[in-house]
Amino acid sequence: MDALLECAAKGSSLSRDEGVKTLRLAKERGLVLRAPQKVANVAQTLIATGSLSDDERLAAAEMLIEGLVRAPSAANLDLALDTVTGLEERFPMSQRVGRLRAMFEEARGRIDASFEGLAAVLEANSSNMIASRRLVALHSRDGVVSAVRALNEHLETFASDVTAWVQLGEAHMSCGRFRLAAFCFSECVLLMPASHHMHRRVGECLLSAAAAADEDADERGAGKARRSADAGRKSAKKGRSTAARRREDAAVAAAAGAVEEAGAAGPDAEPLALQARRHLAQACRVSDRGDASALLMLIKACQAVADSADCLTAAAKAVADASTPPGAAGIAAGLPPDVEQAAKDNGAMAVWALRGLEALLPADALVLAVAKRAAEAATATRDA
Repeated sequence: MDALLECAAKGSSLSRDEGVKTLRLAKERGLVLRAPQKVANVAQTLIATGSLSDDERLAAAEMLIEGLVRAPSAANLDLALDTVTGLEERFPMSQRVGRLRAMFEEARGRIDASFEGLAAVLEANSSNMIASRRLVALHSRDGVVSAVRALNEHLETFASDVTAWVQLGEAHMSCGRFRLAAFCFSECVLLMPASHHMHRRVGECLLSAAAAADEDADERGAGKARRSADAGRKSAKKGRSTAARRREDAAVAAAAGAVEEAGAAGPDAEPLALQARRHLAQACRVSDRGDASALLMLIKACQAVADSADCLTAAAKAVADASTPPGAAGIAAGLPPDVEQAAKDNGAMAVWALRGLEALLPADALVLAVAKRAAEAATATRDA
């Protein structure tokens, strides 16, 4: 393949069959991104033979223009203009040629003309996925918000476009919207259930969302503890002794403090960690424990589940021990049921992932040290 590209780059002639095969492989392997000028030379040599069918000529012209606009120069743009003009005369109603014209206008910096060309193609055929993708790429020039809006519109028509779902998920991740990113990658899992990469991306997003929820819960827990203590003081009756009011405030503050320490003032962190663990475990199983990143994240997810279960148990105990609960009742209502069930087989899963990681990275002492500490924290709850 590379030999054929080098041959064309030096100006040597290619046979028709060699040229067609070269361009087909270049398109399949994305060589136009790595060597646009060489691909353009192959396409130009092939078109010059004059022995192509209409479909082959369009395919060669498409690769020629894509190569020329990705390696812009005055000579290349002039050649691309001549090629597009010739195609428009030969195929005046072709949507494919219309898309190539829009691509050429984009390379010349005429973004408005490119928008108009793509809009005309989509108006004639709203199911043209390639034109819709090009429109998304143009909107992406204006920032993440514009890209997200364009991707949402694209996916309304092309809901099975895995590439678009991945792009939308990455856009949400770049803005810290981890739950929305997890939803996007979950759609990819539905379309590609055997892909361990997609399972890992879902688990990664859910684990990040759980960590973000913990941070938010810390802030909410501190405020709730203060409000609960204030409510306890205000509700104290006039005849109650100072010692009784202090005991009441201490009970409420203990319950609120336990929830705050757990990062569980909002109950979302626990199910997020469990969901992350499930997807990461599936990624490890699908890859036969061959994905080191998924194994390490699985151990961290087990640690998050164990930490959450430990702290939630402590919080529930603090609430149960509070004799007067003016604020503790509200805190207890936010605790998820079956706290101990959340950590079932958590330690065994962490150990299983650690063994797989040790087999993959036997010489990476730093990664293994981090993984072992996380696995020990994950197994502590189970062993206790």
